[in-house]
Amino acid sequence: GNVYKETDFFVGAKNTICVGATNSTARAGPPPADGIAWFSQWGPMNDGRVKPDLVAFGEGVTLCNGANSTKIGGGTSFSTPVVTGVAALIFQQYKAKTGSEPSAALTKALLCNSATDLGLPGPDAQYGFGIVNAQEAIATINMQVSPSDGPFFEGVLNNGENLLFAIDVKTQSSLKVTLCWMDVAGNPAPAKALVNDLDMKLQAPDGTTVFPFMLDPISPSAAATATGPNTVDPIEQVVVPTPALGTWTVTIKGYSIPSGSQSFAVCVNKPKAPLPVQAIILASPTEGSTPLNVLFSAGASTGNIIKYAWNFGDGSASQGMDVTHTYTVPGTYTVTLTIT
Repeated sequence: GNVYKETDFFVGAKNTICVGATNSTARAGPPPADGIAWFSQWGPMNDGRVKPDLVAFGEGVTLCNGANSTKIGGGTSFSTPVVTGVAALIFQQYKAKTGSEPSAALTKALLCNSATDLGLPGPDAQYGFGIVNAQEAIATINMQVSPSDGPFFEGVLNNGENLLFAIDVKTQSSLKVTLCWMDVAGNPAPAKALVNDLDMKLQAPDGTTVFPFMLDPISPSAAATATGPNTVDPIEQVVVPTPALGTWTVTIKGYSIPSGSQSFAVCVNKPKAPLPVQAIILASPTEGSTPLNVLFSAGASTGNIIKYAWNFGDGSASQGMDVTHTYTVPGTYTVTLTIT
């Protein structure tokens, strides 16, 4: 324990919830307090993925030692059941609130988004996303009003697709957003475990872009950075300590999905807000000689869109988010996109 990049490759598998151990001084607070167990293994993984994902009490634990006695023990074998028990409480409360059970991705997103950050700011190689916090996890679930009005949602993306939603920030308390997906099985040979790469970014009311955290496997003791897209983790988190008041826009992009589609879950520590419906056309090229093949995309459009209808201005029409049309007669054409 207490050595960077020592988490076993099997324990640190990309879709697991890998749990480290804290000692008796660590707590979620208030106020929070650090305290890592002497035997707890540290990450990150060789490709830079955050591990452990969470930590929980595991050093100096009082254990049953038969019918009439107890003993003191320690190990991640005791911190892991703590997280398992909290996950069971999440299942119970989520089902009581919504009538259904959360997916694996949503459960992990809820646990990591509600955890109390310990150690360095953001996820780190000792505490991961922080110490498990049952009270915050249940409070997040209780913010759910309806499927369209709550702090979490699930979706599916194909390669190149975008999904946008909004968060209405009314107080400057910390804004935290976590994206999680269960990645498909990979090949042991590549240096990077991730296969399906989804990317998340936040846009502030003034247009400023905020990216998720990433760890540096070359400098594992350094604090996480947030300077660009995260290309290695199947779980991404953005934290804004004092967010500007107003509407923040979250974009989830299917950056690289080599085959099929990828389902995902998002958890926020504030309620979502309705995103204005807006039809946006991207076209390439916009001029040239006939026959001219033009690729039209409605991927930048916003809102909960279920149908895209195109009128190409030359008597032809089509449906779909991304379409291609060939103009055979020279002229200037006005293209109309109708979204439902």
